Amino acid sequence: MTMKKEEQATVTISAEYLCSHEVSELVSADSVLHYEVTLIDFTKEKPFWKMDTHEKIEACERKKHDGNLLFRAGKYWRASKKYEKAAKIIEFHHSFTDDEKHQANGLRLSCYLNNAACKLKLEDYSETSSLCTKVLELEPLNVKALYRRSQAHLKTSELEKAEADIKRALTIDPNNRVVKLVYMELKDKQREYAKYQAEIFGTMLSKMG
Repeated sequence: MTMKKEEQATVTISAEYLCSHEVSELVSADSVLHYEVTLIDFTKEKPFWKMDTHEKIEACERKKHDGNLLFRAGKYWRASKKYEKAAKIIEFHHSFTDDEKHQANGLRLSCYLNNAACKLKLEDYSETSSLCTKVLELEPLNVKALYRRSQAHLKTSELEKAEADIKRALTIDPNNRVVKLVYMELKDKQREYAKYQAEIFGTMLSKMG
């Protein structure tokens, strides 16, 4: 859809879209919303492929900042999109100086980690794990990435993978309080699973007897 300044339009949004995001809690599953929109003003962004290296880094920082504000406001899906766009701006940095590459790498890792936090909130655990893995491929000792990936593994009951990440994180940072809390959660889940397995095994033996 394209609009001119001061032009009006009616925007229709179906339940299929709404039910994917945080606004789904406010409407029923079969809802269709109609919005009356007036374009008051707009600023056309420069395409990132036309930006010089300095402009790319600045644009990435702005998108990341916007994502941070949205995350703090609890708008996780929109924040995730901002982090994705921010990371994409600096995805190709062949023309960057060494200092700019170092800055861009730091920004990209930060965007991946922040996006992983969004995906956790949105219960997209597969994507959480994937984003954290991207960070760890570039920075193997990143405790935040190990911590968030372990959370995703816990949510999907991949307890062995969760334990491996948590133990690795604690080896790097033994006094990290939040990682210790996740380790306690893991131990609780392992005890529950062991109890469940014992009950299943006991039932099988009783049937055999």
